[in-house]
Amino acid sequence: MQTEIIPHVNNCPRTCSDCCGPVPFTGTEFKALPRQHRRTLSMLQASPQNRGRCAFSTHDGCMIYENRPLVCRLFGASEQPMMQCPHGAKADNPLTSQETARMVRDAILGNKGETFIS
Repeated sequence: MQTEIIPHVNNCPRTCSDCCGPVPFTGTEFKALPRQHRRTLSMLQASPQNRGRCAFSTHDGCMIYENRPLVCRLFGASEQPMMQCPHGAKADNPLTSQETARMVRDAILGNKGETFIS
């Protein structure tokens, strides 16, 4: 898991799920989920109503907020255009696009070629 500090995203309500599309997990992130959530992910991914959405996104917010993957933690915390909140929530000092790319690259390489699970 990523140990670097990711800036706090201001004004992002935990119950909002507008940025929750299909979410890739590294193998390491998946293994860090509590066992019941790993089983839930497998079952929910097969569900037709979850197509295009994160399997852990509910009307009450994220089921795995404390264990969410790096891509979720970076959303709104980066100046990278694809990582911007549609409602304008952002960090005071967002990561640059280059810092964001490096963190994602390091997460992938740190997994020694493990594939992403989405």
